[in-house]
Amino acid sequence: MQKDFDVNPAHEAWKSSTESEKEQSLQILIRRMERFATAICCQKLSDHSEEFGPLVNGIVWRAVKHMDKFQEGSKFSTWFYRIAANECNRFLRNIKERCETSLEEEMPTNQAGLDARVDLIALLDGLEGEEHLLFKMVAEGQDFNAIAEALGIKRNAAIQRWDRLKRKLRNAN
Repeated sequence: MQKDFDVNPAHEAWKSSTESEKEQSLQILIRRMERFATAICCQKLSDHSEEFGPLVNGIVWRAVKHMDKFQEGSKFSTWFYRIAANECNRFLRNIKERCETSLEEEMPTNQAGLDARVDLIALLDGLEGEEHLLFKMVAEGQDFNAIAEALGIKRNAAIQRWDRLKRKLRNAN
């Protein structure tokens, strides 16, 4: 692990600092935690790099808030890593739930929705290649990971292309 990411010495310095040094040593510890959290996010969430800022801030905030729960018998970096990994996993679950919910809301089931689907099928005749495949896979209930793999792109790009296709189809009405 690189020196800039090693939070253990910074944590030790913060613990052993005097009252007048606490603020400065806490700032150093926070900067180290931010670098370490960013590295963890890069490792676990490479497809979501544009969203690291708020996530890193949340990880560091949670760690600072719960530092009193750190058990001295273990390494601070291990404890911090677990917080960061759990937050990354929570982030991925939230994205998955948002995508599944939005797809469920978009697929019509009542008669008006079925009529709209018929109109939509007429619009689909104008779709070719990748757009047609994207729409077909979403309509079949495929998740964005499978869609991304089929299109040879990242998951985030598949979501963005789906959003563009939805706008295109709405504008065609």
